[in-house]
This record gives sequence, structure tokens and C-alpha cells, in this order.
Amino acid sequence: FIKAYKIAEQILRGEIRSAENQAEGTRATKEEIEKQGNPEILILEKYMKWEKACSESINTKIVLYPSLRKDGWCLEVVRDNLDIYDSARILFPSEWRGVRDEDIARVSGVPTAMFCHRGGWLAGATTKEGALEMAKKALECYNMEN
Repeated sequence: FIKAYKIAEQILRGEIRSAENQAEGTRATKEEIEKQGNPEILILEKYMKWEKACSESINTKIVLYPSLRKDGWCLEVVRDNLDIYDSARILFPSEWRGVRDEDIARVSGVPTAMFCHRGGWLAGATTKEGALEMAKKALECYNMEN
């Protein structure tokens, strides 16, 4: 019984921590959205749970945040419905998708670009400036197509 209790306690503590992180991330992201004037491109100076707040924000299409895995910055598209994976408001240009390293830098025209996921929902650059440039170019392409 004691072993089962300790396992259940660990699981419950983890779930509580996750819910607290989600609530704090949503609150902090909403503050950033307001502070940045409800932007199409939201820039977060640190990673937080931003998905819920951004899906509720009408205008935000792309979020930039420092990478958790290594140096660099991530760009991720916002989904309208977090339960529907294919509800992205925008996708990165088709010619970027699945491209890495010097090829993505050449194709995107952003020297610090590192990759674009083949699904078109995630990309990365070695610098914040490069990530912002990629986001702006992706929005330009999207606006020209729609």
C-alpha cells in the first residue's frame, strides 16, 4: 500500500505542477500579448505555456521563444483549437518545409535559419533576429496567398 501511495503521490504532484505551469504560462502570455499590442508575431523572452492564451487571441499567428534544447530560437504557429492539430492559423511556406541547415538559409533568405519542420508548424533560427525575420517572411507569403 505504501509503495502505491508514494507512486500516486508523485503522479498527483506532477499533475498539480503541470496545471500550475499552464495557469502561470497562460497568465503571463496574456500579459505579453497585451503589452505587445495583440501582435501577429508574439515574442516571448523565455519559454512558457503559451498555447491556450494564443489560441484565444484573435490576431496572433506565430510565437517566437528561446529554444529549450540548444542555443537558438523557435518559431511555432498558433492553432485556433488546441484539440484539433490541423487548426493552424498559418503554416510556414511550403518550400521551407522539411529543409535544414544551409538549404533552409538559402531557401528562406535568412542566413541564421536552421530548419523548418516538414509539417510547416515549427521552425528555428540561431538568433532572435533571424527567427523574427523568418516569421515576417512567412506572414508575407501567407498574406500573398490568401
